[in-house]
Amino acid sequence: ISQRYGPVFTVHLGPRRIVVLCGYDAVKEALVDQAEEFSGRGEQATFDWLFKGYG
Repeated sequence: ISQRYGPVFTVHLGPRRIVVLCGYDAVKEALVDQAEEFSGRGEQATFDWLFKGYG
């Protein structure tokens, strides 16, 4: 997929947007060069279902 859309692209899974990083350079830029923008955690559907909002 990255050959068609590039090293950074978004996949929509139902109402959720998933950002996909492909390759060392894209991951390094996200985690090192732009760490502040990528430092948050997304929601985890499994945990939402398991803890029903209490965890």
